[in-house]
Amino acid sequence: MILPLLLLVQGAAPPPPAVHTARHYEITLVPADTGTHLLAEAQTTWTVRSAEPVGVLLDSAMRVVRVLVDGRPNTRLSRTMYGRSGQDVVVPHQKQPGDSISTRIRYHGPAGGDAWLGEDGGARAFVAGGWRGSRRWLPVPPGPPQRASALFHVQAPLAAQVLANGELIGMDTLPYGDATWHYRLDSAAPVSALAVVVGRYAVSMPAPGVQVWTRPADSARAVAGPFRRAGAMVEHLRAMLGPLPYPRLVHVAAPGPPAPVSGGGLALYPAADFAEEGPDEAAVARATARQWFDGADSVLAGEIASWLASEWLTGKPPGEPRRIGGLHARLGEAAFRQGLRAFAQAQRDGRGTVEDFASAMQPSR
Repeated sequence: MILPLLLLVQGAAPPPPAVHTARHYEITLVPADTGTHLLAEAQTTWTVRSAEPVGVLLDSAMRVVRVLVDGRPNTRLSRTMYGRSGQDVVVPHQKQPGDSISTRIRYHGPAGGDAWLGEDGGARAFVAGGWRGSRRWLPVPPGPPQRASALFHVQAPLAAQVLANGELIGMDTLPYGDATWHYRLDSAAPVSALAVVVGRYAVSMPAPGVQVWTRPADSARAVAGPFRRAGAMVEHLRAMLGPLPYPRLVHVAAPGPPAPVSGGGLALYPAADFAEEGPDEAAVARATARQWFDGADSVLAGEIASWLASEWLTGKPPGEPRRIGGLHARLGEAAFRQGLRAFAQAQRDGRGTVEDFASAMQPSR
C-alpha cells in the first residue's frame, strides 16, 4: 500500500549515518551579568561505532578552551589531542566499536543564533534552544538527529528563575547573590530540543504535570485564555497516543529571538505573543501534540501535530493537513489511531522517518 505521506520525501536523499551515538549530556552554563558572553562546558557520553574520531559541531564564534576525554586531566606529560576547523571539534580515540567514551569541552563566546542573552523588562534573561540546531550554544552530533538524556547546571542571579528539560533536583546558593540550578532529564530527548530559560517568571499549574511560565503581568490572562484547557489537551492525547514521554510539560514565554522549541517536555513561545492575549489555542495544541513526535521528521511531525490540534479544537477528524486527513479517511478511525500510537513509540526509538511512519500505518493483515 503506497501511502500519501511518502510524497513528502520523494526524491530526497537519506541523511548520512551517524558516526557515533550521543547518549547523555552534562551541561554547565554561566551567562554573563552584562553583555552577551556565555561560558559553558558540555560533557557528552558516547557509544563508539567505529575507529573514526568523535566529532561535534560547535559554532566558530565559540572559542574552545579545553577538551578532556574520559575525565583524564591534562598534564605537562599527557594532553588530550583534538582538532578544530570552523564548526567542527574532532577528538581522536583508540576505542573499539561498542565502547563508551566521554568528551568534555569547555568553551565561551557570544550568545547568538539559537541562544539569546539580554535585558527583559529590566531584568537579565537568557534563552538557549533550537528546533533546527543548537550549535551556537551546545556541541551537537553531526548527521541525523539524535536523542540523549541530560543533566543541567545553570548559574543565575538569586532573583531569577531557571528552567531546563526534566525535573529540578536541587539549587546551590553561591556568593555574590547567584545560585546554580540543577535539572535532570532521564527520558532521552532530541538534542535539538534541549533548552534552558532564565528570567523572572510567574509559574502557574493549570493541571497536574502541566505548567505555564510567563512574565508576572501576563500570568492570569494566559491561564484564563489559551492555556485554560492545557491539561485537558494532555489527557486527550494521552488516551490516544500513550503517556506523555516526559515527566511534565512546561509552556514558556521566552524573551528574545530564539528558534522555537516544542519537544523534550518544553514548549517555548515568543514572549511578545503574551502582551495581549497570548498564543492562540491552536498553537498551544500543536506544541502539546508535538511532544509525542519530537523525534520524527520535522515536516511530518508538523503535519501530525496540526491534524491533532484541529481534531482537538473541532471535536471531529479534520480533512487537513491533506495528507494526514486523506490517510485517516483511507484507513478508518481505529486503524489510524493504532498506527499513530505505534509511530509515536517508534520515533522515540530512533525510527521517525516518513518511511517508518508508512510502516507503522500499514494495516495489519
